[in-house]
Amino acid sequence: GDLAYKTHKTGAPVLDKALSFIECEVVDIFEGGDHSIVVGEVVNAESRSHDAPLVMSDTPWHYGG
Repeated sequence: GDLAYKTHKTGAPVLDKALSFIECEVVDIFEGGDHSIVVGEVVNAESRSHDAPLVMSDTPWHYGG
């Protein structure tokens, strides 16, 4: 709603306060059982922070794999 953003190469919104972003364009989609596997090509990326990168172990998230 009230979050400031800009659009870049793909036209997708990128939050102004995002520490980094990656924009991709879909290259292909493969059906794999009950999932779709989307292959994308990175067309634009930016890191706006010079600090250490955020890694999953620094978050409360857990990947169930």
